[in-house]
Amino acid sequence: GCPSLPVCTVAIFNLGDSPSRYNLSVEKLSLPKAQYLATEVWSGETSLLAELTDINIPGRDCCLFSINLIDGIPQILDANIKISSVQRINSTLHIELVHKGDLELVISQRPDRVRYNQSQWEPHIQKGKNNWVLSGTLPSPGILELDF
Repeated sequence: GCPSLPVCTVAIFNLGDSPSRYNLSVEKLSLPKAQYLATEVWSGETSLLAELTDINIPGRDCCLFSINLIDGIPQILDANIKISSVQRINSTLHIELVHKGDLELVISQRPDRVRYNQSQWEPHIQKGKNNWVLSGTLPSPGILELDF
């Protein structure tokens, strides 16, 4: 796998009628001992996996988390469009996107510069919940380059 993409995705389902509390841990997910980020996909909120010790899920509801290794390099936490491949070359992520249309990309660090198909691109970048959200409209499939 690519070191900038999630190492796994975890869904927690509460099939009962009453709210229930859950917790996630490195051990429960059988992950190598390290620090991880957990992004709740629907809310977009990112936190340390070690902090997810009291997840309250309403009855007949669920949560979906993407889990990323914290290793000092920028991470892609979530995307609403298909990513075909990711390469990291020095401090740049090269992200191959196979569709045009509206993009929302949740990343762990704010990029210094963004290019699309080798041209400067000015997407909307806003601070999210312990992450950064990059959004804009892609005119065609292509390569998104994020310099950090």
